Amino acid sequence: MKENRHHEFEFTVDVNHPCIEGHFPDNPIVPAVVLLDQVLTGIDRVWSCQPRHLSQAKFLRPLVPGERATVCLERDATRIRFSAKSGAELLFNGSFLLS
Repeated sequence: MKENRHHEFEFTVDVNHPCIEGHFPDNPIVPAVVLLDQVLTGIDRVWSCQPRHLSQAKFLRPLVPGERATVCLERDATRIRFSAKSGAELLFNGSFLLS
């Protein structure tokens, strides 16, 4: 049986999440560390693995609390690439090395 190399999932960070307070008071956004944690949680859920190294990440537009993001994961033998969109707009992308 061939392992699934592609996976997609959605997430939303609640407006009352503790990370939102103070980030930033008049214009709240979800911190990058929380976005990457969502990606890592999705990777672990799908492939039961923990990447060893974030090889690159690019954040193009902030995610605001309560906004839905769709994450696309693509895995090969050495890396997992990820991208996230809100609607058709790219929010962030990057890759993790597996070893």
